[in-house]
Amino acid sequence: VRSRLDEELTMVFVPSDSPGAEEDGDVRLFDGDGVELDLSDPVREEVALSIDLFVVCDPECKGLCPRCGANLNQETCSCAGEEPDPRWDALRALKEE
Repeated sequence: VRSRLDEELTMVFVPSDSPGAEEDGDVRLFDGDGVELDLSDPVREEVALSIDLFVVCDPECKGLCPRCGANLNQETCSCAGEEPDPRWDALRALKEE
């Protein structure tokens, strides 16, 4: 699946030896003694946060059956209705009370 990423990115870097320098979501620290600033990790993080978590090939896509893997756009699978997860039985019992 191809997806387009068009995101504006602004990063602020402050030397770690600056007075009162501390890293937060908007400000990143770097070693002030270095000659180069490696942007690979910060850019990788920003890209990972910008992409869609659940990419589909088409907005109308029905996806794949989580049980048998059948392409639901091309066929109807013969899997029974979704069975409830037994780990939630205790909470389900409370709800029924």
